[in-house]
Amino acid sequence: MKEVPVAEQKEKVRHGSILFPIQRYLTVLDAKQRRIKSHWHDEAELTLVTSGTGTYHIAFSDTPVRKGTLVFIPPQILHSVTTAELERMESETFVFHLNFIGAQMGDICSAKYLTPLSNQQYVLPFVIAPSYPASAGLRQLFEAVCRLYRTKSTGWELGMRGYLSEIVFLLLPYGEKENAAALLNTGASEKLKEALSFMEKNYAQPLSIHAVAEVCGYSECHFMRFFKTYTGMTCIRWLNNLRLEKAAELFSGGATDILNTALDCGYGSLSYFYRSFREKYGMTPRMFIKGSA
Repeated sequence: MKEVPVAEQKEKVRHGSILFPIQRYLTVLDAKQRRIKSHWHDEAELTLVTSGTGTYHIAFSDTPVRKGTLVFIPPQILHSVTTAELERMESETFVFHLNFIGAQMGDICSAKYLTPLSNQQYVLPFVIAPSYPASAGLRQLFEAVCRLYRTKSTGWELGMRGYLSEIVFLLLPYGEKENAAALLNTGASEKLKEALSFMEKNYAQPLSIHAVAEVCGYSECHFMRFFKTYTGMTCIRWLNNLRLEKAAELFSGGATDILNTALDCGYGSLSYFYRSFREKYGMTPRMFIKGSA
């Protein structure tokens, strides 16, 4: 299992392998990159904020976090992270599929706890502050997972399965079942997922707000308010960020033709691409390519 420093995690990325569906991520949010944009994935996500402060946006609720805070994101839940100006936040994350701890075993643990958690019928607390009753025990387990990851001692994979299962066990008494749908605001969540998926699939094409709004069945005006409310940015800005990130991925993968890359990512103006790229990454595309070589 490799260690991956990232600025974001996309829903289509495979976290780990089929046999060992766990991936570790180290994330830094600062002046260069203040946001991990709204996304979701089939895996659960467990994060420890190791320094600084920020804000997690989970299922349309905002919660400030600081050093020592643990964050648990269930599968399929929209979430994003931001830091304020002049702030910096570092975190360590393990993204893991619940199947790894037995979600598809067909036993009583799967039926009573893991399957409802996977299906959003049961919601565990998202943010565990240092003052939270279970925080100390959860921190110890998180540190144990980190030690196993570093040392990879005999049977470490089995140990990680045990520790992750115990983390879920410690969170269970604080979960919600009766109010799960209300907590997750599932209707709005599905609409936003539809819009984000549509842009992910069609970012290389000319896209209008009207076209994206139609996917949700909203008027343009209502969609713009809806999108800004639940993502913290306009639809146009989100799409522009997506296109720039796709361009950066192509450059990192060896692409050197700046014009064709800009066109492939949905830009009709090379000068606008240059300006936008520099604003986001603090360097020109050519500088980025040289740094990736």
